[in-house]
Amino acid sequence: MNKKLLRDSALFSFSRYVLMGMSFIRNFVVARVLDPENYGYWVIVTIVLAYGDQIHLGLRHAGDKEIPYLQGQGRSDESQRTANTIFGGVLLLSGAALAVLGGFVLITGNTGEGLERMIFLAGLIVFMEQINRYYLMIMRVKRLFVFSMKVEIITEAFRTLLVCVLVYYFSIWGAIVGFLAGALFMMFYAIAHFKKEFVPKLDRRLLGRLFNLGFSLFGVSLVFVALINADRLFGATVLSKAELGIYGVAALAAQLPLNFTQGISSVVYSTLSETFGKSNDVAALSPLSLSVLSSLSFAIPLIAGTTYFGSTFLISLFLPVYMGSLKILAILLPGVFFLAFVPFLSGLFTVANRARQFLVLELFVAVCSVLLFVGLQKFSPGPEGVGIAMTAGMLLYAATAIVAAFRLFSIGPVETVRRIAGIYWPSLYCMIVVGVILNTIGNEADPMSALIGYAMFLLASIPLVIVASRVLDLRKTFNVLRSSHG
Repeated sequence: MNKKLLRDSALFSFSRYVLMGMSFIRNFVVARVLDPENYGYWVIVTIVLAYGDQIHLGLRHAGDKEIPYLQGQGRSDESQRTANTIFGGVLLLSGAALAVLGGFVLITGNTGEGLERMIFLAGLIVFMEQINRYYLMIMRVKRLFVFSMKVEIITEAFRTLLVCVLVYYFSIWGAIVGFLAGALFMMFYAIAHFKKEFVPKLDRRLLGRLFNLGFSLFGVSLVFVALINADRLFGATVLSKAELGIYGVAALAAQLPLNFTQGISSVVYSTLSETFGKSNDVAALSPLSLSVLSSLSFAIPLIAGTTYFGSTFLISLFLPVYMGSLKILAILLPGVFFLAFVPFLSGLFTVANRARQFLVLELFVAVCSVLLFVGLQKFSPGPEGVGIAMTAGMLLYAATAIVAAFRLFSIGPVETVRRIAGIYWPSLYCMIVVGVILNTIGNEADPMSALIGYAMFLLASIPLVIVASRVLDLRKTFNVLRSSHG
């Protein structure tokens, strides 16, 4: 394996976890300073930012795929024209979205809570972040991975510092302005660095082709974002702001295992792409994919358990007003164990040119999730009902994605059941362990009880680690990763 490629891959993977860590610190401090009601408003702002990131409608996905392809063919002029057209399209779409939000604020006026102005500022952040994401895409296609990593880490460190300081003095408005200032900092730096190398253009014919090229990937990404944020989006309509704040802290903790597997997937993705490119045969993806799934089946339960007891310790010690979040987190935990497989499976279908197939699967899960949210609010209203519906949706999402992956590799029904049992049993074991521990330690509001519970969890996980060391062939997985790069 090329040493530079290995180093860049390792650094890129490491940077993902550094960014996740800073995001966690930022949100933790915001939750610490704000009361549950104001944190509920912060949750709404983060929802706008999450959905706003998809406003490019697939243009960035098309750039990731098309620009390197044209460069590889020596068609540098077309590559430059494509990059400029994507830039123009991104500015057009994000500018239109900002104008719509501005019109919304003017029409609705100020209700006294300031929510409309918060949403408008979030829209302004989305506009600047679209420019930033465009330049990050350019860095990727130019293979400037280390430079991209440095830019992102410095920006996030600056953003985290501003948010943590300003929220202390100016409450939620300080957090929003700090986030905005971070986006502004990176935007000015990226524009200054690339100078006039990329100029926004609007080639209508090329733009149409790029939309068509990136549509499937955009659809998969959009529905994925919708599904993992569905509980907070629905909660914003049925819960009070204080309830949404309590729920938001639990949801933030619940997504940590998902963030971990997203980092793993981003590294494995390029290896899968190169493997598929050599043979154009889906079967060639099977050895590495099945090995990664097996590895994740043992890693995810340990990470999810650590997340639960770590969150219990931090919330009970530093965020006592959010103690209600622990009950929600316990409800979400079973779904978290399995949803964490989805980022890798989504990338697998994308590599295999089956993005449309995965999109159909996601839309089916989305329809079922809507029915679950609406139905369960009638029988179990409030945050608990939202959490139960989200957990059921996560379980369905993961199960259908795993079954679809085995069908992709033409694995028969009997073998599929056997492999699913092999993937699920570590998570089921850890869920039982967590349940027994919670019934044993008693008062989960005590930080010391959380530490004792985590120590018990680690002891109970030793058999799992022993089995993993015997079942998993990590050397074989590493060799597959090395051989795919030559």
